[in-house]
Amino acid sequence: MTLFMHCISLRCIHPVCLRRASRQFCIHPVCLGKASRLFCIHPVCLRRASRQFCIHPVCLRKASRPFCIHPVCLRRASRPFCIHPVCLGKASRLFCIHLVCLRRASRQFCIHPVCLRRASRPFCIHPVCLRRASRQFCIHPVCLRRASRQFCIHPVCLRRASRLFCIHPVCLRRASRQFCIHPVCLRRASRQFCIHPVCLRRASRPFCIHPVCLR
Repeated sequence: MTLFMHCISLRCIHPVCLRRASRQFCIHPVCLGKASRLFCIHPVCLRRASRQFCIHPVCLRKASRPFCIHPVCLRRASRPFCIHPVCLGKASRLFCIHLVCLRRASRQFCIHPVCLRRASRPFCIHPVCLRRASRQFCIHPVCLRRASRQFCIHPVCLRRASRLFCIHPVCLRRASRQFCIHPVCLRRASRQFCIHPVCLRRASRPFCIHPVCLR
C-alpha cells in the first residue's frame, strides 16, 4: 500500500506545497479520495490566499464541499471561489476569474486580474462566463443579451438595457464604482452614464458621455 492509501484525514499532499501551508490540506487526487474536506495547497496559490481553497480538478470531483477554481473542477462546485495568485493577490475577497469555471457559478464575481486590481467591488465582464450567471455585471453586448439585469456600455447591448453601467478596465481604474467606460468620457463625467451616442438613443434614461456630447 502506498503512503496515499493511509491518508485518513486530509493531511498531506505534496511535500513542496505543504512546506508553506499553515495547515495540512490535501489535494492529490489519490489522497483526497477519502478526505472529508478538501483544501487546496498549491504553493503558488496558497501564498497569497487568505483562506485555503481546493483547485485541482481531479481531487475536487469527490470532495464533499467544493472550494476551487479550476474550470474542470468548478463545474460541479456548489460555490465558486477563485484562487489564482494574480487575481487573489490584491483582492479583498476571493473571486473567480476563469471564464470557463464561472459559466456555471451561482454567483459571479469579476475576474479579470487587470480590472479587479483597482476595483472597489468585483464585476464580471467576460461575455462567455456571464452568459449563465445568476446575476450579471458585464459589458459585452453578447453576454448582456440574456442577462436578467444588464449593466453595460456597448452601444449594441445598451439598446435593451434599463440602466447602463460600465466596467471596462480602463474606465474602472479611476471610478469608485462601475461607471461609464470610455476613458475620454469618464474624464469629465461626474457620475456613470451611458456612453455611446448610438446606444443612448434608446436608453430609458439618457446620460450621454461621448466627449463630443458631454462637452
